[in-house]
Amino acid sequence: MKKIKGESGITLLSVVFTFIILIIVGSIVIPKIAEIGSTQDMDNLKQDLELLQDKVNMYYQEKGTLPIVGVRIATIPSALTDNKNQNDGDDYYKIDTSLLGDIKLNLGSGSSDDYYIVNEQSHQVYYLRGIVSNNGQTIYAINTDSTNITGVSNNYKPISFGFTTQASDTNITVTVDTVNNIAGYSYKLDNGDWTALTMDTTYTFSNVSYAKHTISVRIQDMNGNLIYSKDNPSEITVI
Repeated sequence: MKKIKGESGITLLSVVFTFIILIIVGSIVIPKIAEIGSTQDMDNLKQDLELLQDKVNMYYQEKGTLPIVGVRIATIPSALTDNKNQNDGDDYYKIDTSLLGDIKLNLGSGSSDDYYIVNEQSHQVYYLRGIVSNNGQTIYAINTDSTNITGVSNNYKPISFGFTTQASDTNITVTVDTVNNIAGYSYKLDNGDWTALTMDTTYTFSNVSYAKHTISVRIQDMNGNLIYSKDNPSEITVI
């Protein structure tokens, strides 16, 4: 049988060449995978904080107290304190999510520092562990009216304004007290999405089902602060 010389050499060269190609491809793909993971973490954080900020503010408006558990948190990450809400006081507490109904969070297992906290004075919600962004910045809170994560925001400011609701057939009409020097009003039906900002002090939800519904109203001031009505939430039954 005729022997093929250099066969082992060709095979070794192929292995080396393949290995080099894998290294090159890996150097491109691995950072992309890491970037995707980081983006998903940010999306999860944004969803959780939007939900919790709404729930915490509604709970406070209804109960007159915050949904918290345990004692004051003594140690707060320096990166958080350096970039906190300008209205924050010194006292932060762990949020007791069991008081907020049947909500599902992407993050915050409750162990170690993996949970959400709220500032007693500003009512700003934070994720204590934080998420490291692609640029290396640790994010603890977001602007809940923005599609981009921008660090902390002024999501709460006490103000006295109210609203009334009236049901007619399958429509619910909301009428809000007039507030000057604001960017606009937002309205929400049950657990749906907030409406886009509008300067209209009257808003109608159409084709509403015959059932009990929860109506919420908030306004945004010129600095981007979200201000919740003292009457939130309001319940009305369509019969």
